[in-house]
Amino acid sequence: MRSGLPRALRWLAGSVLGLCALACSAASPSPLRYGMLADFPPFQIWPEGSEAGGADLEMLRRLAPALGVQVEPVRYTDFVALERDLRAGRLDLASSMARNAEREPTLAFSVPYALIEQAVVTRASDPSGSLAADLNGRRLATVAGYAAEANARELFPLAQRVPVASIADGLRAVQQGRADVMIEAQPVLVGTIERARLAGLRLVRTLALPSGALHFAAPKAGAARLDSLSAALAGMGAETREFIIGRWRAEPHFARRAEPLRLDDPERALLAAQRPLNVAVVDGRLPFAVLDADGRPQGLSVDVLRAVLGRLGLVSGTWRASGATEALAALQRGEVDLALGLSAVATPADTVRFIGPYIEHPMVLLGRPGGSAWGLEQLVGRRLALPPAHFARPLIAARYPGIELVACDPLPSCVERVASGGADAALADVITAAVLLAESPRSDVQITGTAAGLRQEHGIAVSSRHAALLPLLQRALDATVADDLLELKRRWLTRPTRRASCASCCCATCPGSRRRSPCCSRRGGGTTADCGARCSARLAHSARPSGPAARASVS
Repeated sequence: MRSGLPRALRWLAGSVLGLCALACSAASPSPLRYGMLADFPPFQIWPEGSEAGGADLEMLRRLAPALGVQVEPVRYTDFVALERDLRAGRLDLASSMARNAEREPTLAFSVPYALIEQAVVTRASDPSGSLAADLNGRRLATVAGYAAEANARELFPLAQRVPVASIADGLRAVQQGRADVMIEAQPVLVGTIERARLAGLRLVRTLALPSGALHFAAPKAGAARLDSLSAALAGMGAETREFIIGRWRAEPHFARRAEPLRLDDPERALLAAQRPLNVAVVDGRLPFAVLDADGRPQGLSVDVLRAVLGRLGLVSGTWRASGATEALAALQRGEVDLALGLSAVATPADTVRFIGPYIEHPMVLLGRPGGSAWGLEQLVGRRLALPPAHFARPLIAARYPGIELVACDPLPSCVERVASGGADAALADVITAAVLLAESPRSDVQITGTAAGLRQEHGIAVSSRHAALLPLLQRALDATVADDLLELKRRWLTRPTRRASCASCCCATCPGSRRRSPCCSRRGGGTTADCGARCSARLAHSARPSGPAARASVS
């Protein structure tokens, strides 16, 4: 009995070990060659001589057990080489890939695991470098093979492209003046600026582009693996993915969007020597900028400018209403120092510089009901009513040469062209179009579509004679956008139109009447003239600056 027990134990132990070896062999993970860039923070980070890291690698390693793989990172410093090896099957997987038509034939993609805004970077000393909506005449740094390079060709055909080897090289090109602007994923730009400690750069705005959706990618032969990866990413959940990305994000220091207004002695002396600055309002319309019957300025852009000047201790002088050509001539003659409503695209750089933008809106098409003006593509071979100095003219002429541009000015006359059959559509930003149609309702013209890729940007034009003031004005605008813009937008973009305000005012004078009419004749009412006077008084009172803009206004 004692002699047989050891043999039984040995047999049992051998059986268990054999089964364990068989199970372990069946479950051993397969190697996964994962190509990653050395410097694409926060998603891929692999300093030379150090360990691989980044949000993408952390996500992949967390999912590896469920996928049955052992991640084997492969370091690259050149994205073109990485993508070439991925297409050839020398790599099994890559990440932070934008899905586009150029890659679809040879690569398979997972579901998107992150949606990232693209940011525009320019020199802090030249904030007008990126104001133009189409970057016309600007030098745009692009990295070969990146989705931003394809975006540049499609969205900014009038920009001069400056090829660079990497995002860091592109940022240095902007910093050193070899390029004016660079567009790339915001967290990547911030991370690169911080890692390289690149001073003198500023993130001026963000863009929502299709390339902002990030995917894992594999050769077509490995598409089945991506099905499992997509399911695992979905199981991980968006909250966990965002947490991982957030862990690897750089804290902005060099890449701050708005700097505090700390003035040195020369800057204070420069501001103290400034006389009141005269302002032109170009083709003014509410809610942005207009002069009332008494010549008093009001509107969102007016309040922004007042807040900017107030932060610097500057004051405005005279305000004048003018057209674009007249305003440019006044800037050249020194009669005007600043202008609201000018377009950076249609403005000579030797005459005017720009700060901003501080707000932008998509562009829409106004056409006749039942028409087919859904987009600019449908207008090829047809007529588009557009002012001669409109910022979109060069871009439309370049991208859609088949569209006949019909001159008109201002926007109401363009709308009349459409209504009378002299044009098939007119172009306007969505806010101005909505206000115009609300103030003058009509059945023969309506918003029929959008102009993809076009956005109306609002900035402040500064005479080139004040080049020394430009960085200070931009810093004050940054602070205004951060502190005051939300409240100003609430005030001006949510207020009723003049027509609605007048109707409300008039009806409010007739508490005994249940009939809603523009002007009332019952008790407490009055004549049409009385009601108009009350309405004008109410509108004038509501148009006075309040809050931060009122405190900042010193003119």
